[in-house]
Amino acid sequence: MSCIKPNSAFGADKYIKFGNGNACAVEGPTQVFCTGLGGIRFPYAQAISSKIILKPGQKDYVLNHLGLGDNVTFLMIKSNFDPKSMDEEQNYIVYTYSNDVNKTEFTFAQMLLLSGNSTHRIPQLILCNPNTKHPVQLEVMVAIIDDEDSFFDSSNGPASELGVDVLLPPEGCLEHTNIITWIVSETIAITNDEGQPISFIQIEDINELRRDSNVVFIDDKSVGKIALNFCDEYNAIQGLSVLSWQTENPDKIIQDELGEPTDTDDIKPTIYFTENVNLLGSPVPAPVPAPIPAIECEGYNSDEGDDFLANSISLADYGGIISKTDLMDYIICEIYDGRDGVMELDLHQFIIEDIGDNNFLSIVNPATYIITFSLEDIATNALSPDLNVVIEIIP
Repeated sequence: MSCIKPNSAFGADKYIKFGNGNACAVEGPTQVFCTGLGGIRFPYAQAISSKIILKPGQKDYVLNHLGLGDNVTFLMIKSNFDPKSMDEEQNYIVYTYSNDVNKTEFTFAQMLLLSGNSTHRIPQLILCNPNTKHPVQLEVMVAIIDDEDSFFDSSNGPASELGVDVLLPPEGCLEHTNIITWIVSETIAITNDEGQPISFIQIEDINELRRDSNVVFIDDKSVGKIALNFCDEYNAIQGLSVLSWQTENPDKIIQDELGEPTDTDDIKPTIYFTENVNLLGSPVPAPVPAPIPAIECEGYNSDEGDDFLANSISLADYGGIISKTDLMDYIICEIYDGRDGVMELDLHQFIIEDIGDNNFLSIVNPATYIITFSLEDIATNALSPDLNVVIEIIP
């Protein structure tokens, strides 16, 4: 969002002031006229106040109405400009409405006051401090006229049934493409079908992500429990994958890195083997290039085939017992996924069997063993069930 400069007219001896229930025009020592404010009332069921600071030149600050979302019916912002900012023409704030696809810019200086009612509410604001040298402190008060229409209310309805504080969207369902980066390193936006944000989630506030069928649950340390209702399980799986990627890569943009609209993740992870493992047969051409691992691995990888043979090792070299961890270190260089990055293999996902299909937690006897893997990425793309590494254990 760019920052425009408003027209300015400034006179030190003429001003508007508030006091005694009035808004008065003052000229020098004379009170020219007043408008009475005593009869104005803004009903509310919830009200919140806070202070925020816009850094010098800060753009695209999401004023998420302090957690009340798009349902606010009263908003007042008082600006406290830095005393060092002596240029009056630089002391103003630019804002746009989050649901305005044209991003029409408006401005205010010392104060902004917006009000609405139960059918005409105030969209969330995107703020910009055009002063590149000085910060500005904003005192914010927001209120909502009722509880029933706030999607942050969990006292009844679908949100209550799911046991969450927030249900998104309040009506209808999401696709994984409705998740975008709004402010790099700060905010994720959940959009509607027209691409307009309906809610914002602070990346650093996400404590935990999990999925149950077509619903993704977010444990948010500021808002509470959020439920994202997707149109089907596939979109929920892909949505969880996108959210997990963003939390691991907060400094990257979903639209830039994962495509716009967001690509699906339908590619399984890749195991990069050590030089102790050899491919049986000729390499199979992979449908897509294998992702580049985080570290340099010299051996084959699981995209080149299913059947591998490891160099034999001796029980004597391991003190008579070879653990799963020993074997994992011997045959695996790294496991890497194009979306999820480096992946760890739990011991239960590393399966050791002999030719009689007996399962082992460790090896104490010489024999031929077959190692298979039970691993999938966040988008549930699993390694081939036929992937195996045969190894001979000698005395």
